[in-house]
Amino acid sequence: MKSFRLKTVLFLFIFAAAVPSFGQFVGKDGNKDKNPQKPPVSEQSAGWSHFECVIAPSISTAFVLFSFFESPLGINGYWERMVSMSGAIAPVYFVNPLDGIGLTLGFGGLVGIERLMHTETNFGMLNDFAYTWLMEGTMYAAYLGYINSRIHAAPGIYDNDWRKGITELEGEEFLTFPDAKFDKEWRPYGLGELFTAPLDGNHYNDIAMVILPIAGVIGPLVMYSHKDAIWSTGKTYIGNWEAPAIASIPLMLLFFYLESTIIAVSEESLFRGFLYEDIAASSGHVNAKIFDCTVFPAVHIPQEIDMGYNGGQIALNFLRRSVLTLYLDLLYDRGGLTHSVTAHMLIDFSQMFTLWMLRGGAPQKEVSDLIGTIMPVEFAFRVAF
Repeated sequence: MKSFRLKTVLFLFIFAAAVPSFGQFVGKDGNKDKNPQKPPVSEQSAGWSHFECVIAPSISTAFVLFSFFESPLGINGYWERMVSMSGAIAPVYFVNPLDGIGLTLGFGGLVGIERLMHTETNFGMLNDFAYTWLMEGTMYAAYLGYINSRIHAAPGIYDNDWRKGITELEGEEFLTFPDAKFDKEWRPYGLGELFTAPLDGNHYNDIAMVILPIAGVIGPLVMYSHKDAIWSTGKTYIGNWEAPAIASIPLMLLFFYLESTIIAVSEESLFRGFLYEDIAASSGHVNAKIFDCTVFPAVHIPQEIDMGYNGGQIALNFLRRSVLTLYLDLLYDRGGLTHSVTAHMLIDFSQMFTLWMLRGGAPQKEVSDLIGTIMPVEFAFRVAF
């Protein structure tokens, strides 16, 4: 078993470091026989190579991916998992020590919040959400390592304007209002800018932004029982704690907004902000979409096997996640990372709050009591859907 664990860890590190680098060997049209134009050696020496730009975030990504294999590998101890998560932060110190210190302090604060909730029995369900914040923090670490590295990239390594070249193909003005103004060039985003992105009204000039969130409200209301709904029981619960609706509804609106935003910022930062962006800017957006729509669904398979899902369920979830990933990729193409963060937040928020209204009329001890047999389309990694 130890040998299997070691091989798995080595594979994840090699995979995470090697895959983003394949842009050096594949032309921007996806043809391996046609290498992209390289700048003169004198220009390349003026900055970091592609490998130097991706090594730190790739190591962080390897630690994130390893978290998917912890349960199948029998790693269930709380502090063992904390050490694994902390490993995602370490590479950031090598590219920006100040950001590394900031991440470490933030991670320590999240551990404190999670441990505090863990001791409060009435809020056992909220403790599960707090645990996801720790995992989400490791994903943001990969993005932070990436942007601190990419700003040092040598000329010609990346095409910072690649999204401008595909707007006609994907319909820049399709389903958008005339006042829409979206980012078309790569730039590093700060945590505050990403966290407040859903509050920027400009993103809602894109009608495509609200397609899945609307479905996220209607679907559960139509498909699932209203037996424990707050309008059926006349009661509202936050975990095991019964609270008046005038207090619990605004509180849960705020909580799910914050939870959805944390998830959206972290997951979009890793999958769109680092992996998708790096491959698209170095080898083309088609290659990036193939990679993104394959890897994100694939990393959930070990969890689903461990949970006893059959082959049909796993295949259906793989297809569903691939479609969702493509949707978010297309929104990233249209408006950059803040755009996909906003879409991701709306998707998770619409489903989580609707599910709480359907289940919040009865006590909830675990997240599974709240979510039941369905999960928001991309609802964190700790709670596999």
